[in-house]
Amino acid sequence: METLEGLGLAANILQFCQAVGSFINQAHEIYRSGPAALGKVNDLRGISKDLHKMLSEMQRQDTQMKEKHLTETSQLPLHNECLTLLQDLTSSLDQLDLPENPGKKESIMIAFRARWNRSKLEDLEKRIESFRQQLVLGLLVTIRNFTMQSLDHQEAILHRLDGVTQVPRPEQSAPAHALFQHLAHRGGLDNYATDSIRWKTQHSSTLNRVATGQGEMVIPPAIENKLQQQFLSTVLGPDGKNQRQSQIHEAHKRTFEWIFDENGEAEHPWDSFVEWCEQDSLLYWITGKAGSGKSTLMKFISQHPQLMKHLQVWSNGAPVTIASFYFWASGTAMQASSEGLFRSLLYQLLDQHKHIIPKLAPQTWEGTYLFGAPMPMVPADDLRRMLRFTIREVGKTSRICLIIDGLDEFGGSTDDVLDTIEAFTSLSIKVCAASRPWVVFEESFYQKPQLLLQNLTRQDMEEYTQSALRGNRGFRRLRAREPDFAEQLARNIVDKADGVFLWVCLVVKSLLTGLNNDDRISDLQGRLDALPPDLEDLYDAVIKTWDTFYFKHAAQYFELKKAHTGVLEARILFLADTENISHAIEMDNRPISQEEYDSQLSTIRRRLNSRCMGLLEVTSTGNALQPHPVEYLHRTVKDYLRRHDVQARLQAATELFDPYLQLCAAYSLSIKSMPSYITGQDRKIDITLRAYGAMVSARLVATGNTEIMVEILDKMALLLEKEGVLHNQERSPWWPSATLHWFDHFLSHQGFLSHVTRENVTEYVRVRAGRSLQAPSLLLIDAAYSRPDPSVNMFQLLLDLGADINFELLSQGANAGSETGCTVWSEILVAFVSRQFSTVETMNVEKICKVWIPVLRLLLEMGAPVEGQVRDSLQSRCALLFSPHYNMERLFIGLRLLQVGNEEDAFKLLCRELQSMQIAFRQTSRQREKKVDNT
Repeated sequence: METLEGLGLAANILQFCQAVGSFINQAHEIYRSGPAALGKVNDLRGISKDLHKMLSEMQRQDTQMKEKHLTETSQLPLHNECLTLLQDLTSSLDQLDLPENPGKKESIMIAFRARWNRSKLEDLEKRIESFRQQLVLGLLVTIRNFTMQSLDHQEAILHRLDGVTQVPRPEQSAPAHALFQHLAHRGGLDNYATDSIRWKTQHSSTLNRVATGQGEMVIPPAIENKLQQQFLSTVLGPDGKNQRQSQIHEAHKRTFEWIFDENGEAEHPWDSFVEWCEQDSLLYWITGKAGSGKSTLMKFISQHPQLMKHLQVWSNGAPVTIASFYFWASGTAMQASSEGLFRSLLYQLLDQHKHIIPKLAPQTWEGTYLFGAPMPMVPADDLRRMLRFTIREVGKTSRICLIIDGLDEFGGSTDDVLDTIEAFTSLSIKVCAASRPWVVFEESFYQKPQLLLQNLTRQDMEEYTQSALRGNRGFRRLRAREPDFAEQLARNIVDKADGVFLWVCLVVKSLLTGLNNDDRISDLQGRLDALPPDLEDLYDAVIKTWDTFYFKHAAQYFELKKAHTGVLEARILFLADTENISHAIEMDNRPISQEEYDSQLSTIRRRLNSRCMGLLEVTSTGNALQPHPVEYLHRTVKDYLRRHDVQARLQAATELFDPYLQLCAAYSLSIKSMPSYITGQDRKIDITLRAYGAMVSARLVATGNTEIMVEILDKMALLLEKEGVLHNQERSPWWPSATLHWFDHFLSHQGFLSHVTRENVTEYVRVRAGRSLQAPSLLLIDAAYSRPDPSVNMFQLLLDLGADINFELLSQGANAGSETGCTVWSEILVAFVSRQFSTVETMNVEKICKVWIPVLRLLLEMGAPVEGQVRDSLQSRCALLFSPHYNMERLFIGLRLLQVGNEEDAFKLLCRELQSMQIAFRQTSRQREKKVDNT
């Protein structure tokens, strides 16, 4: 088997390189030792003997290869080069006639220096380094060729290797591990696992180059499926799959079916959705007022089998790939962003066409399979390129249809989201989009097929109302007493709704309460008449019906929801709804059972229903691993609760309530009580996210509650250390990868305090820094990468504690060979210029500068230089970020303006400079993408 023979040759070459390396080191030592070099003769004699043994082994191996006619083995040419060099080297040493007689040592040293002068040693070093690089490439070729063979052939080779090494092979281990283990057994490697990962990281570009034009790897199905799921998880990012679709209520039975009616007629005509599906028109716009049911209709469309049936008319029977996304302004930032859209669509397309993954990310795919290294998260700035490539690959065998809801809930500018829609349709992708009837959308879509939803749902609302009423015992009693009024009640509700489906749902819930109490006709009609037709006025009317006790409790829930960043889990809300905050400090670690989890979930559902009357609700999907979110009933509820008059009422009812302290405690408790069946990497990720949730909440805890907040975080820090999460190597997600090779050493001095600094928990740092801080200067770098933005207060605090802005990083033991002139100040400037590249959308440079100007001014006042080595250091680091040819001179002009107090001109110049960097970054990215596309 060529793989086995190739590994044998590789082991010989590795041993050869190590042995010649020892000879070179000894030769240099002889030159450095001067007269004392006479004692080195014995060492030379030992090296000579080792080289002769190696020569014999390599000659034997060469003979065997020729006898077996394996002259095409990939390592053989390099092996022959090494053999020739080894013959010359041993011959040279033989001519020295290294004797046992010590009297000849001086003459031997003279002859050795004459034969092996410094120039010749340098040439030998270069040749050995060349051999090493060729060997790495050859090993990569060997490993990849191994994976291109049939599974049976691969297993046979591995079985042979196992028989040679007699070392158990881990189940589903990476191919390179088994091959390197064989090399280690042959004496070629000291630590095969370490070297395999090192080679993967150092030579991944070589691996990718080798793979180009080669055949596909043959991977066992179980491992391939695992790799596919692993890659898909890196596409989604830390926020996971867009949960908005699962949170949208299902359409009521027998509603919205008219959308697929090919011959339907309505009082208000609309452009046939079926015709759009079947014909070549690419964009369909569904619009309607707030609460009219757009999201419910979009979910109904995306899940209905009729959609695929009609789309395949358009595709002439070819497969159609459907993907969807629901922008959601009340959810996480990701759910309202282009990045969230791209991640979700890329995930769905790849999930349906998994064979594309190796083509999309060959370097990651092959490196992970061959070497077992973890897959990195797909960076935000790679998403556009990846999505474009995936669309092109999917388009070779399938047509594509996208369902995109909530364009009006996009967190960026409407121009950006409209450009994205246009980009999709320019690729011959069908897009069904929904939004409120904003003027900007009407102007863009006025010539496209469309429908106005509130004009088409009267029958649906009557069906929903009749169904809800018929299922109520009180209504059935009313119908027996007053059949005419009962028959008319549903129509009266729909008449007043004016096309707002959400209004109907809320009003029906209110009327069902009266029906359960057997209200008279006049009471029911009065209740209906008293409810205002406007949604926000209706919310006002609902809140005014609450008694004082429930209103106070509801106000606490609303404040917790408003204070929370991202998705609020039902269990976090349950834990935050505690009156004994010290429980978060005193409670021992105790995993929660599934029965307890279900009980807590049921309790918080009932409390929300009774206190908030449905304005806040627990979604029906989720489990302990993907928890149930607590969401506003509708975006209009969030808008209503943020009105100044409503906020004043809520704050008056919660004057002594600190939602941030409650949430900080809740996250700490959730770590202590994490279910025991959440294990392994899932457990570490879950604990990490909950720890960050606690820190984010701690950031805004009221000053009077600082002491207990510090105690909560102290207890949590001990628990994190015990669980082995939030390691010192953790870094900000904005940290540019090009600057990481030395920073881990310094971060090890900071620990938990480093993470708290990055989360801007100023009061915790103030209390704890004086007791545990070893190097305050290094925390300045964490402060530069803090979230959501750098805080001048944190910088001022650290400087007051003695931090030095000119702290020399490299003088404290960083890796040898790193860039010179690297200081805390230069790394802070890297953070400043790299901030604009932290997401897939171009960051607003004016916003960046407004945040950073006070920080930069403070640091300049404290002695930060704008001349000398700091400029060279920043230039070299930023060259890795966006363009190696970009000149940083204008940035330093802006800093000098700021240094002399000209803040206005400095602001303008720095903004222009960041914009120029963005242009350079985009140009470099386009050139890179063009190269990839050409490949």
